Amino acid sequence: MKKRFLPFSLLLVTIILAQASIVAQASGNEGKYNPRTSANPTAQSFMQSIRANQETGLIDPAWLIEGKRMSLNGKSEDPLNWKTLGPDNFGSLTRAILYDKKDATNNTVLMGTMGGGIFKSVNGGITWKLVNNNNLMVSCMIQSVDGTTYVGTGDGRGAHNQNGLLEYNYTNSFIGNGILKSSDGQTFTQIASTNPLNDNGWEFVNELAFSGNTLYAATNGGLRYSNDNGETWTFAQDNSNSELTAEASSVKVGSDGTIMAVIGNHVYLKTDANFAKLTDGETDLPVADVTKLIAIAPSDPNFMYVCYLTTATTSSFYFTDDHGTTWKTAFGASAIYNIFDSRGAIDNAFVVYPNNPKKLLVGGINLWKIEDATNIGIYTPECISNGNCHNYTTLANDYNRFIYLHSGIQTITFNPDNSNVFFVGTEGGIFKGEYYEAAYSYKNGNRYFVNYDQVQGIEEHTSVARMFNIGISGKDNQVLGGCLDHGSIYISGDEHINDITTGKAIFPNQDANSNTYQVYGSFDFSFAGGYCALSTIDSDVAFISATKGNVLRTESKGNDYDASNFNNGNIIVNENAFRTPFVLFEDYNDELSQSTVKFIANKDYIISAENPSYTLDLRSNTRDYPFSHVITTTLLNGDSIEVADPISTKFILAVEDTVFLTTDALKFNKPTEWWMVAKIDGIPSAVAIDAECNVAFVGTLGGSLCRISNLKQAIDSTSALFGAPNCVVEVLDSIFVSDRAITSIAVDPNNSDNVILTLGNYGNDEYVYYSNNATSASPAFTAKQNNLPKIPIYSSLIEKSTGKVLLGTESGIYTTEDITNPQWIMSENLSNVPVMDLKQQIMTNHETKYIYFVDEMGDSTVVPYEGIYNEGMIYAATYGKGLYKCDTYKEGTEVGINDITTNNSSLQMTVYPNPVVCDATICFEVEESAVVSYQIFDLSGRIICNNNIGSYGHGSHKVTINVDDLSSGSYIVRVQAGNNTKATKILVY
Repeated sequence: MKKRFLPFSLLLVTIILAQASIVAQASGNEGKYNPRTSANPTAQSFMQSIRANQETGLIDPAWLIEGKRMSLNGKSEDPLNWKTLGPDNFGSLTRAILYDKKDATNNTVLMGTMGGGIFKSVNGGITWKLVNNNNLMVSCMIQSVDGTTYVGTGDGRGAHNQNGLLEYNYTNSFIGNGILKSSDGQTFTQIASTNPLNDNGWEFVNELAFSGNTLYAATNGGLRYSNDNGETWTFAQDNSNSELTAEASSVKVGSDGTIMAVIGNHVYLKTDANFAKLTDGETDLPVADVTKLIAIAPSDPNFMYVCYLTTATTSSFYFTDDHGTTWKTAFGASAIYNIFDSRGAIDNAFVVYPNNPKKLLVGGINLWKIEDATNIGIYTPECISNGNCHNYTTLANDYNRFIYLHSGIQTITFNPDNSNVFFVGTEGGIFKGEYYEAAYSYKNGNRYFVNYDQVQGIEEHTSVARMFNIGISGKDNQVLGGCLDHGSIYISGDEHINDITTGKAIFPNQDANSNTYQVYGSFDFSFAGGYCALSTIDSDVAFISATKGNVLRTESKGNDYDASNFNNGNIIVNENAFRTPFVLFEDYNDELSQSTVKFIANKDYIISAENPSYTLDLRSNTRDYPFSHVITTTLLNGDSIEVADPISTKFILAVEDTVFLTTDALKFNKPTEWWMVAKIDGIPSAVAIDAECNVAFVGTLGGSLCRISNLKQAIDSTSALFGAPNCVVEVLDSIFVSDRAITSIAVDPNNSDNVILTLGNYGNDEYVYYSNNATSASPAFTAKQNNLPKIPIYSSLIEKSTGKVLLGTESGIYTTEDITNPQWIMSENLSNVPVMDLKQQIMTNHETKYIYFVDEMGDSTVVPYEGIYNEGMIYAATYGKGLYKCDTYKEGTEVGINDITTNNSSLQMTVYPNPVVCDATICFEVEESAVVSYQIFDLSGRIICNNNIGSYGHGSHKVTINVDDLSSGSYIVRVQAGNNTKATKILVY
């Protein structure tokens, strides 16, 4: 296998850059990869910018192998307690689907995702259970005659689109684990002979096929076969007896034993001893060095098909009906039909119907049917799905059938007994397709479990979503995820509304009311989710981002978006970037706040020796958040005072060449005022702030780190605007300079001088740097690699209570207790999966606040402002296993029954009758005048209702409540009078 340094010509460099959609910039280093000039930012180009070597734009598989070997050696027991957060109802890149031939009912189906691993369904694809607890990059599956299952791994298909050195086995994909097999479909073990750590060429297993008892494997190391169930392997040979060792992307076997393969972008056919090349200029198939797809008709092996993928929007299809003797054009490239767009090397599926040799299903962006319906050799294409719309089909009596199929078709598998039923694997998961009444329709099949106990009814969920970022709230399980395949996904964590790990896409959003985003289930690759944030001041406010600087905010959890006010003047322009980094900072006690709240006394507030102060309950200008202010001077009815508003926010946003700041992020009633606080050089890739939001650090894909100081003093355009005469913001550019992508920045919550900096790009020695004087005039960063594998690091965090450092790497999470002399340990229960983002809740816990409104009829309305209950909780976003949380360092608990039922003996309260059928009476006795309210909670601590019943004086009182709206079961009733509470349990029939 060719390694890193190769003599390639300027012409070859041009080919590389064209195929990778990058441009070489003359900088004295010919052919140097430069992510800034990416013409069309995609997930693939972004991952290349942070993974591929900065000089070549490529990855040598030897680096992948060495990184994996070091990762396996670094595993150790780690105390971090990681638990899945979901989303369990969103899929991801699904390249392998297999009906289990051991189940005659065809209800048992196996599936493999890229990063999520192997899953099994026993109910025909309605739900899926993880069967092999390993974060595998599954690429293909097949079963032998006796039902033994073989699984190929490695994300090799994307390599065709990543660089021009495919023939040299350069790739920009995730390495696999060779081939695994299982006799029971439950326990999978690696075939030792295919371990890529021991034998080159098994890094990417692209396809598997059986010819009798002979197993064929198309790998990046060539086409091989085994006659002993994978114990030993032999290279296939061509007619000149030369071993076929070039990259093999596909292998198919016909019902008569004919074998067809694509090796080094050439099509080969084996009908006797060896393989004959069909694309050699001597057959009817044209010579073209492009990616090719192949298929053999199951019902008639005389029919074979070849598709030529080009960089154009369409491709040409060829077929033979005489077993390869002659080839004809089935469908020529045409601008009318856009099957693959420019993603054909990544999104492609190519199968012939089991019962019709002249009918194909072809997957590109959408799913197409290509058929010779007239039997005259003319094939007509028809698009039979829509990745941008969730409309119903035209079926008259079934409103649960949809033409929506997630964009990016990967694989298609027919039901063995019914060719009108098939599964489709897409970039967004698995769907079940059906055809009847002359219409195709699809049902979403993404529901993932680790375990389900039918007797106990206990469900454990997992996820396969490819997440780039996570936004956290003040609750354990309430998060927002930036998802590659589905946009921005909100998980409420409310087990009473849905399962705690169930998510909802809020951008694009089926419930949104604003223009193009209202389409149900729609997804476009430009909607890929990125940086996101949830407000703790107002839990309905969220910020999301998508490709090319598409940053939006919502005050209704995604039901509508404020685009015009927030992007005031269209300053958020980041056309060349796949992700737009930002950070939201919320302050509950801003001592420098210039905002004030006017209070007008509606009664006399008399200050005396007996009553030296009075506490006013006020509302902030920021989302009307409630706060208290103590006065020590007398106010008479009608007097007014101006009170400093302590609630404030800062929102820092980095786009190409510029960093912006606003204090208006949570103010939806006015155009957002943005201040340019810094100029940078290039496309930003990471933003971090200290615990006080006084210092910000911005890193770029080009490797420069900028520091912005004195942000606490930046309170208006005069003090914040970069270059203004009275600007107090200090910008120190290039405090760290590299030619590699800066992937993350972490600031110690307890000391702004302590900063972690991580880098990407394979083929280097150092990936993590540390500074203990980052806010000084001359900060210094020192490499802290030590025993860490030489692999890209994507995220970092300094734990607030211990100073422990966490790194999210290409191969999972690594930790160290001492960053000054680190000994890195892999977190074993979150390993072998890229971890793209890490966050910790460093804000202090506080209780939920309630505001009571009473109308003229005496009816009350309660508005809750949710508290923070997850201080210290750590969160992670992974590329293939969804979102995770770690409660190892969490302080305090969520609101629960113990908190609710903590009673104060000065308040007496009973409820009768108990059990309650319809109405109940609450009897309570107060010692002094107080405002009284009551709350009803279920036994998990969730508040059911909260009613303010007015002011009551000393003595005994009664109030009647109605429980008709409550389901049968047990509840907690709590009465609150001033600062005193009393709670009791009731049973509702």
